[in-house]
Parts: sequence; structure tokens; C-alpha cells
Amino acid sequence: MLDEDIILHKLPSLDLYNPDDLFRTPRISELKSPINLLEWMLLSSGGFPEPFTFSLRAYSFLKKNKYRYDVVHDNQCLAYGMLGIKKLLPLVTTIHHPITKDRDIEVGAQPNILRKVQKWRWYSFLSMQKRVARNLGHLITVSEASKKDISLDFKVDATNFNVVPNGINTEIFYPIPGNIRPKNRLIVTNSADTPLKA
Repeated sequence: MLDEDIILHKLPSLDLYNPDDLFRTPRISELKSPINLLEWMLLSSGGFPEPFTFSLRAYSFLKKNKYRYDVVHDNQCLAYGMLGIKKLLPLVTTIHHPITKDRDIEVGAQPNILRKVQKWRWYSFLSMQKRVARNLGHLITVSEASKKDISLDFKVDATNFNVVPNGINTEIFYPIPGNIRPKNRLIVTNSADTPLKA
């Protein structure tokens, strides 16, 4: 939820990942836009085009509105449009972890070669992310372990990173006074279908 004084600009897209109409077929009129057409073609061939096409839309928007912003924060989009944005405005990028780890686990979990190839195709955006990450200057990551993994998998110089741990709002999340947690009890939040956390 945004504070009332923050203006949210929603960039138009095909919204192909909307759970209410997942992977919908666009209308012909929507495909007149070159970015929309590209997004639809990449999705139809089994890829994940959203980082790339979002970055192109963001670049186009910022090219027209650059004087309204002081800095752009890229939260792991790592797509070619970000290199254009970097020429317009100061850009800082957060990379939480290398998604190559997710890809390797998911490809390995597939039951047959066809499914492995399909999963590999979906993750084909990673070659773009690696190239873009190597061409950005100011990078943030959330831990020393992430910095090491990203540097290794993406071939990014570790000196390009600043480690900024994830923050916790201690006014909302805090231990209950007098409440003693039983030994060996943990709270875990999962967000993937494959085991990504050790």
C-alpha cells in the first residue's frame, strides 16, 4: 500500500499474467504496438518476456518524463531498457539473488527432457539479465551470500555491490513481551513450487 502523497503510474501492458485471465489472447488492436507484439510472440514461444517488455515501456515513459525524477530504482528487472534509462537518469539496481539458482533447481526437478527444455526456454531471459547486470554501476544486494552468488553466476565484479539487508518494521513486527517461544519452532514463508531455500 502506498502513502497518500505518492503517485503511482501504471504503465500499460498486455497484462498476460493476470490470474483472472491468465495468458489471454490479445485483441488484434493491442498487437499494433511493437512492444505488445513482441511480448505476445515471446510468450507464445514459451519465454518470459515481462522483464524485457516492462523495461522498454519504462524507458519510453521516462524518456518523456525524466525531469520529474531524481533517481530510478530497478528492483531486479535487469533488462535492456534499463541501460537506456541509465543514460537518462541516475539508476540504482537491487539484485536479491541470481535467478540462475531458481532455473537450475526447476530444470532439475522436471520429469522428462521436453519439460526440461520448456523450463529452460522460460528462463531464457537470464542471458539478458547477466549482460545488463555487468553493465550497471550501482548495485545493491541483501546479503554477503547473495553478493557472492550473483558475482559468481552473473560474472559481476563483487566490488560493484553494496550490501543492504532487508529491513523489518519493528513497530509492527516485534516479540510479544513475556511470550516465550518453544524450542525448535520456526515460522517459514514459501513462495515457490520447488525447494529454493536451504
